[in-house]
Amino acid sequence: MLLFGAGANGLMGAVAKSAHQHNGHVIGIIPQALNRNGMVYESCDELVVTKDLRERKAVMDQRSDAFIALPAVTALWKNC
Repeated sequence: MLLFGAGANGLMGAVAKSAHQHNGHVIGIIPQALNRNGMVYESCDELVVTKDLRERKAVMDQRSDAFIALPAVTALWKNC
């Protein structure tokens, strides 16, 4: 199972696509402000839309067993 930020592009999208190609279950969690066509990985098995980034982090924390931070995403470090 992959629980991720629901992005369709870049590393997030590549990881989600690979998880699906290997029969993984993909859960995306995205804030409402970013829930737009072209930004969201539409093939998520489950898509959770939160009211803001703070709630997104809380949901990810509640539902995750571990975290992997990809270094190419500079905005991530602000949110950790």
